[in-house]
Amino acid sequence: LVIEKFPNANTLEVTRGVEEALDKLRPGLNGIDVDTSVSRPATYIDRAMDNLTIAVLLGAVLLIVSLGVMLRDWRTALIAGLAVVLSLATAVLVFALRGETVNLMVFAGFAIALAILVDDAVTCTDAIVRRVREDRAAGNRTPASTILLDAIGEARQGIVYTTLIAVLPLLPLLFAEGVSRAVAEPLAVCYLLAVLASAVVAVTVTPALALVLFRKGAGADRDPPTVLRWIRGRYTPALERVIGRPSVAFAASGVALLLAVASAPFFEQSMLPSFRDSDVVVRWEGPPGTSEPEMARLTALVGNELKGIPGITHVGANLGRAVLGDRVVDVNSAELWVTTDGSADHGATMAAVRKAVDGYPGVTHDVSTYLDDRVRHFGSGSGRDILVRVFGPAFGTLSATANRVRAMLSRVDGVTGLAVERSRVQPNIEVEVDLSKAKRYGLKPGDVRRAAATMLAGLEVGSLFEQQKVFQVVVWSVPQSRSSLTGIRSLLIDTPSGGHVRLDEVADVRIAPTPTVIERDEVSRRIDIGVDVGGRNPGDVAADINHRLASMQLPLEYHAEVVGEYQTSRDLHRRMFAAGLAAAAAIFLLLQAAFQSWRLASLFFLTLPVALSGGVLAAFVTRGSMTLGSLAALMAVLAIAARSGVALIMRYQALECDGHERGRGLVVQGSLDRLPSLFVTALATTLALVPLVVAGTTAGQEIANPIAVVVIGGLVTSTLVTAFLIPAVYLTLGAPHEGRGSMFRSRRRPTESEEDRVAP
Repeated sequence: LVIEKFPNANTLEVTRGVEEALDKLRPGLNGIDVDTSVSRPATYIDRAMDNLTIAVLLGAVLLIVSLGVMLRDWRTALIAGLAVVLSLATAVLVFALRGETVNLMVFAGFAIALAILVDDAVTCTDAIVRRVREDRAAGNRTPASTILLDAIGEARQGIVYTTLIAVLPLLPLLFAEGVSRAVAEPLAVCYLLAVLASAVVAVTVTPALALVLFRKGAGADRDPPTVLRWIRGRYTPALERVIGRPSVAFAASGVALLLAVASAPFFEQSMLPSFRDSDVVVRWEGPPGTSEPEMARLTALVGNELKGIPGITHVGANLGRAVLGDRVVDVNSAELWVTTDGSADHGATMAAVRKAVDGYPGVTHDVSTYLDDRVRHFGSGSGRDILVRVFGPAFGTLSATANRVRAMLSRVDGVTGLAVERSRVQPNIEVEVDLSKAKRYGLKPGDVRRAAATMLAGLEVGSLFEQQKVFQVVVWSVPQSRSSLTGIRSLLIDTPSGGHVRLDEVADVRIAPTPTVIERDEVSRRIDIGVDVGGRNPGDVAADINHRLASMQLPLEYHAEVVGEYQTSRDLHRRMFAAGLAAAAAIFLLLQAAFQSWRLASLFFLTLPVALSGGVLAAFVTRGSMTLGSLAALMAVLAIAARSGVALIMRYQALECDGHERGRGLVVQGSLDRLPSLFVTALATTLALVPLVVAGTTAGQEIANPIAVVVIGGLVTSTLVTAFLIPAVYLTLGAPHEGRGSMFRSRRRPTESEEDRVAP
């Protein structure tokens, strides 16, 4: 039974009601066994939400605890925590007002934006504490409100540039189409909303909270926390050694970049990961013409075999097509719904299911989870690794062309299996009029076809009303005349002269296979060839197939192409590459506008790929696959690295404008000023994402887990790049007195002693 409930009905109550109704019916079913197990795809969503809720709560606790420990002062931790929460809440509210629902991709968007939200919050609070501490150490009597406003102004210096730099990397995701766009758009939109909300909170709520909590400077004049002092004590000599021998930093960066580039060809490319859904769909199709009893027997056999697999809790099946079903299939097709135990090994259970259904030669099948099946069939209509679609107008030539393409595919390295789509045909009576013979009897082809159709299929000529019922009146031949091919050939056709002629005297009557369904795509008939891949990256196999198809000589009006996930992935990567180049150019121009120096912008731009290397290597070591979420996480790492580097170089330039001599002392001082926010942001974000990494790819975390892995790996390298590589580049390769425009001048107000020294 396939039961549809009202949208506002409670699923659990409906499920229990169905089970109770079936239990009541059982005594009157005369021994017929009724399995009251319920297969409910929404179970995966419930389990996914539970897993995500636990991970989010643990991450939130770790984030708050880490901010409290590293910032030590409760005021500072409160401001930073509230800024992050308000930014996320604002983004969720705007998203909800757009009429959207929260799903896995929405959560992924917030996950990759987390580091930027934490950086905004920590940077503001760190600037406040540092400026108050400097003022108190100098013995000045500057009002707290003035100090706080100056600190906020310093922290928000160049906020337009840093916000745009954070937004630009993910804009290419909005250029996807089809399934890719449906998947990528919520992620990108949520990320953009969170970043923009964080910028607004940073210039409004954070200053207001700081003004209230630090009005008298309370708490801001304390010594740095022990953790930060320990990091500072070991960071300073390490930085001095690096800038003393910058070649070491350059060599290490080159090695990391080479490793990341070398690992790229080994990645498996897919739009989405495989979902750990407990509901498994087995599509089961016998050879054309298989009878309903035979399909029922085969389906029962495989169903009983599946029930004996450890980890399988329920197996159900439906045969043929439902009256209102949306699948165009015949009685030789079946669908099995297999429910697995959530605590069982998902990979081992799926492998056992595939092995069981492989044991039935002649029956084509496809095994996938419910979510994978929905996503895959929405995109290409096939469950194969790669799908090659052959187009053409005529069935005969189309089938021959498909066989040629299949022979070519069998020679491609990495192809382990091929399956040409079977034409859905059934035996039909075919009547072909002989024009010369029909002309002798004065018959036109239409006369013969109409008479044959009336005798074989019937013709409604009226209705009979009797006892408030309506009966159709149909003219038809007697059953004996249409029960065999000989009887059909002997059917008599009326001639215009008033005589009769046998059907086989004016037409060729034969049994021929006739397609029951004509598959079309883009107004053209097509045949699909499914390709299974093993021992090689499917993306490379798809590229090889495309290259060979381009060189094949096919008949006029016939062509073949790769469709489905890997074609979508290739188009997505091509479109994203073009948009990514535009975003990279825009980021470079923003860097030049921020630094007021082409040289500094170019040097800093070249360090960004090094910052990404950690995310690439982390994805390669853990899984070796690059999904859409992983690509988005890499773009977020790029935004984090760009923001941190811009803030550091702007700090160097601000110190130069304050009169500090360019040299090691300036670089060390500027790096130490940015160290707390850099370290706290990286560590707090890492701890918040650790629960997603530890839990692995459980239900609901198939997308969030790879994102967390890439972001954490990217945070490691981006932090090292900002802490060591950029200081070495700035000191060694940056020209003196570059980019000292007015926007970089210090916002610090002169002290009273400094005002006294100013000449009239």
